[in-house]
Amino acid sequence: MMTFSLLQYSGILQHLSVIAPEKASTEDLERFHTRKYIEALQAEEGLPTTEAMTFGLVDDAYSFPGMFEYCHYVAGASLTAAKLLCSQTVDVAINWGGGRHHAKKDQASGFCYVNDIVLAVDYLLRQHLQAKVLVIDIDIHHGDGVEEAFYFSSRVFTLSFHKLARGFFPGTGASSSTGQGAGRYRNLNVPLDDGITDEQFLEVFELIVEPVVDAFQPTYIVMTCGVDTLSTDPLGTFNLTSTGVTWCVEVVREFQLPLLLLGGGGYCEADAARCFAAVTAALVDQELPMQVPDHDFLPQYGPHFSTAIKAVKSREEDKRHLCIIERLLSSFKVSHSMTFQIATSLLEQVDLDVFIGVLPSLDKVRTHPNKLDIPILWSVSEADIADMEYLEHADDLRSRGHLWASYAALSNASDCRGDCKTFFCIGRSYILAKMYQELGMAQTACKHVQEVLRISPLHDGAIILSNTVCPKSFVSKRVNDYESIQKLLDSTTIVKARTWEFLEENLYWAGKEPRCLPLLLNIGAMFHMRGLHGYALKYYTEVLMIHPAHALTLSNVNSLWSSSTIPIFFHDGITSFYSNNVLLPLAPEALTQCRDKTTEALQHGDRYRALAKLMIAAAYGPIDPTLYNNLGVVQYQLGNFEAAIAAFERASLLQPLLAQPLNNIATVLQTQSKNEVALGYFDRALRVDPYDATARYNLGNTLLQMDRVDDTILFYWDTFDLKLFLNWKKNDLLHLVTLESISSLVGVLLLELKHSNTTCIQEVLKTQFQVPFQSLTSLGSLLERTLHYDRSWNVLALALHSKGNVRNIQDTYNLVHKACASQNDHVKREDKPFVQLIVQYFIATSKERQDEIDAALRLNIGNPHIARIHVLLEKTLNTIDQFHNYSKQLHGYSKLKIVIVNKRLTFRTAFGYISEEAHNQNNTIWAICNADIYFDESLSYVRSRPPLSNQVIALTRWQYGAKTHEVSFWPRIDSQDAWLLTSDSLPEQVLVQSDYPLGYLRSDTRLVSILTTFNVSVINWGFHVKAIHLHESTARSYTQQNTAWGDDAYLHLSVL
Repeated sequence: MMTFSLLQYSGILQHLSVIAPEKASTEDLERFHTRKYIEALQAEEGLPTTEAMTFGLVDDAYSFPGMFEYCHYVAGASLTAAKLLCSQTVDVAINWGGGRHHAKKDQASGFCYVNDIVLAVDYLLRQHLQAKVLVIDIDIHHGDGVEEAFYFSSRVFTLSFHKLARGFFPGTGASSSTGQGAGRYRNLNVPLDDGITDEQFLEVFELIVEPVVDAFQPTYIVMTCGVDTLSTDPLGTFNLTSTGVTWCVEVVREFQLPLLLLGGGGYCEADAARCFAAVTAALVDQELPMQVPDHDFLPQYGPHFSTAIKAVKSREEDKRHLCIIERLLSSFKVSHSMTFQIATSLLEQVDLDVFIGVLPSLDKVRTHPNKLDIPILWSVSEADIADMEYLEHADDLRSRGHLWASYAALSNASDCRGDCKTFFCIGRSYILAKMYQELGMAQTACKHVQEVLRISPLHDGAIILSNTVCPKSFVSKRVNDYESIQKLLDSTTIVKARTWEFLEENLYWAGKEPRCLPLLLNIGAMFHMRGLHGYALKYYTEVLMIHPAHALTLSNVNSLWSSSTIPIFFHDGITSFYSNNVLLPLAPEALTQCRDKTTEALQHGDRYRALAKLMIAAAYGPIDPTLYNNLGVVQYQLGNFEAAIAAFERASLLQPLLAQPLNNIATVLQTQSKNEVALGYFDRALRVDPYDATARYNLGNTLLQMDRVDDTILFYWDTFDLKLFLNWKKNDLLHLVTLESISSLVGVLLLELKHSNTTCIQEVLKTQFQVPFQSLTSLGSLLERTLHYDRSWNVLALALHSKGNVRNIQDTYNLVHKACASQNDHVKREDKPFVQLIVQYFIATSKERQDEIDAALRLNIGNPHIARIHVLLEKTLNTIDQFHNYSKQLHGYSKLKIVIVNKRLTFRTAFGYISEEAHNQNNTIWAICNADIYFDESLSYVRSRPPLSNQVIALTRWQYGAKTHEVSFWPRIDSQDAWLLTSDSLPEQVLVQSDYPLGYLRSDTRLVSILTTFNVSVINWGFHVKAIHLHESTARSYTQQNTAWGDDAYLHLSVL
């Protein structure tokens, strides 16, 4: 009432229309709040303590006489304002008594009993099916109730500017909370620091609000103007005045969209009235008088009686990092336009005081994980109905032979470009597939069939059609998966659904077929029956995003809202599962076993199985950051980048002092070519742990991939603190002479030096390559200090190599070997063994690449040290025929032994083949290499060495230059393209874990790790034996997902 009186006696009220609000009905309140909660609000005499706590009616939201009447007026005022906006009779409606943004579906919280904001937004959305609402909240406390209400909605964008700090109510509102499901990137939180001033707040506000409005294109804006941001507020810590709040409202007003203004927090009544009155006056181009006019509330404005509010709190300058905004806004691809009419309206504030109480602890306001507070009104929109009618009409035209008319009808319906998952897009692609089949265009028809099956893997019509129009290789793989899924669905029973093993099996197949509706529904139902409503809603939402009218899913969602415990499953006619049964939670020992089995699954390369187990563990281990980090790793390995980032963010939120999740977020971003953002996360990881070897490597590697070579070199100079070991100045590092000396030093650091004479090597570097060491022991000290940073040294070596004008590393290695190698280094072998080579031949995607593969094979045939070449051909007709025709033309054809294999050559296949052939091959060294590798005369080196015993030799490759016709060597300890071993070198366990193709990313370093795990000695003779790489064409046959996942290890060069 103070605001109303101040406006009245200041002469502002005459410029406004004052409208008495209607009381909200109980039915109105039930649009969001549960009936049981509303009944609790009616109990004004107070509830028993336990029941009062259940509904949040304690502490700062205690019961009071007239509470229920108050709730009806607060909600009614905001609903009246919303109705006025919808009537288009006004363009601004104000209810300074509203803005109760903490109230939940069935709980009071933070002085808020009914959420009038949610009710008003719900009304706006219901009046127009295409309407969208932007909710802006500038209260110092996060609007948690509003965020939860619309977290899954694509039609409401919630934007909150607030304080987020440990112990500050309500403890929510992190910038990582961006919405889920259809509401992904429709929620944006902007945490701000204490003491922020008018100018600083406006700078951030304009920076964010304008692009959000431009991208989201709302129909209406609802703005909550809590004034606990004022400098004088007893519970606030910001430093705003009424001027700053007014500025923000004026920014929003300039968008010329229908605007609903609501109040909110504000715990100094006089200053709240001052601020609300100042904003109201500005909206009608008026100003408040300098002094508060004489009226009934005048004494409460003492002692200065001014209408102004001064900033009094100090603030250290601090710019917020807002790079997340660009990522969020990039996902908005919507547009909307509307006309604007000028008019204003003011709703009279409810005559009730502000209630101030003790703020509850975070534990009291934290929502129980099994409680569901999100109202989603699932329904089939008019657009959905129209799309279905288009489908029926188009298919009817097609069946009657009017193919062009059918195509035109489909073109008039919704857009299915991009990663569209709607039910309409399934139907559209299926009709197009049948249309192209009738036109005899099988390849195009198969493309559309694949699109249907990508979205709906059990689509019967598409499965049948795929047998006609798609290649057999595609059909056989899909059919096997379909049969397994169908058997799983057919086996669904009450007993099985209660077991964790059955849930895991459904999660496993959903990982492989992430858009299979029956699987998604059943997984949601199984989480539903276990009381894990958040997980249930996640999977139900996935179904409804694909098929908005899916009846079983809609029924299950409705049972969530009504707290029913009867989820419906896809098969077996199950309509009630456990109305009289309580399922036991996952026992601690079962949870431990689940995690152990995850490790076992990863060791066998079964990432989908690992994902299923991790998801179950996460459901019952929600506060374990390591678990979420591992979940993110598996999601990343499967190419689910957004899910990976979400898991890593969760891990980081649970334990901010872990560097690993931050490093992993950056790795995902780098994979997505978001290098600048990735650098920021790598930097954050190093701030948490400055000695984290992985983060050091990744940051330098990212700089190198961005072609910031000089920055890479300077970064490692600083991070290794090289000034402690070398008499160089940082400014001299990039000079040519210095770079040549650094290249020699880094090349030496990539050598195997554990038992070497570092004093001798340091002397060579100092006298021959002008490396200025600080002391006689500098090299040894540097090695000891950087023992675990071999990956970073490798990146620095690549950066120096890319400069293109540094000394050839071969000179360094030759001089070091000559001066410092053991005198007993070379023991001659009399019975020189034969070398048998295993290589795969394949058909390349370009002529240039095919020429390189063919040339490598010809050169190996001509190598006198290779006695036999075992060519393993993949079992495809084109490969077999082409190689048969090509091999007949080769001189030395008799050296070849052709073996047909079922798939691309893996290390396991190669090792198994060696074991099978061992009984026929005595005194033999086996070589395995990629198809584009050939050997020269240096292969004699290995033939003259002592016999290999429990030892594998790896060969870092040399590079052939097509322009210079020369081969050159640059040390890389992360890539070995050829391997030498004997038949007795490997234990059986190595074969089990090495079942991945040669040439995959990380395949070499992964194999090194496997071998050393099982005590097989691995040495790198890449400098002595030249495995020469022929690959200057741009063709690449792998992607990021063609990766050998698991532990890996770099392998230093053996020169001494």
